Amino acid sequence: MRLSWQDVEDIAIELYEKLPGIDPLSVRFTDLHRWVCELSGFEDDPNASTEGILEAIQMAWWEEWKEAQRGPWGGGRSPRAWQWREEERTMLADQFTQTFRDEHRKIRDVLLDLIQAFKERNGERIRSLLGQAAVYVGPHFRYEEEALYPALVDIFGEEYIEQLLGDHDRAIGTAQRLIELSEKDPLTDEDVHEATRLVRSVLPHVSDCDGLSIMVERLPEEKVQSILDAREHSIREGLDLLRWAGEVRNRPTVAPE
Repeated sequence: MRLSWQDVEDIAIELYEKLPGIDPLSVRFTDLHRWVCELSGFEDDPNASTEGILEAIQMAWWEEWKEAQRGPWGGGRSPRAWQWREEERTMLADQFTQTFRDEHRKIRDVLLDLIQAFKERNGERIRSLLGQAAVYVGPHFRYEEEALYPALVDIFGEEYIEQLLGDHDRAIGTAQRLIELSEKDPLTDEDVHEATRLVRSVLPHVSDCDGLSIMVERLPEEKVQSILDAREHSIREGLDLLRWAGEVRNRPTVAPE
């Protein structure tokens, strides 16, 4: 969160979180000014403060400190600080959920369009859609495996996470087989039937995986942030599905039956 001198209550909460054992009324303004400027999210001009602003921060901080002395709030947090942190965590989880669902919608649409392209025996369209799918799915699978799935082990257990990884193994093998089919000209009825069956075999993973977002809502803020950071890294790397599977991923693919 970016902070300026006008964010009196947010600064007060940050100071209480950072210095819970200090009585704010015992703090000199010179120390208060320095501590505010040292907060990680503070970006305002240090010279823009006034005595009135510092006094308002001190009193808001004191209110946080006073509330914390009245009752047992986890980790010594005041009610407002606890609520503020919960709201921050919820906002981060909501950001992940929206991003995650948007990605699954893109993958869903490409797969459904791919079925139609095979039925129409439109080779150019098939190859274009397979390329789009590889670009979407590569980074998506990568951050799922490197950050999302490990973060969910404590919720689902190792067995279910291994099942999700197995779905990826089969999806990569399916992509390889679909590429082979896309190179056939002409496509036979058997080829179209096989391609349709293969694409449909991937769709349940797309819908099932989408539901993981409601479990991410229960993760600590730092874990949600680490998942989002892993996503950004995967996108920057820009490896498509087969390149990632061949150069980075350390699991065997499974050929479709």
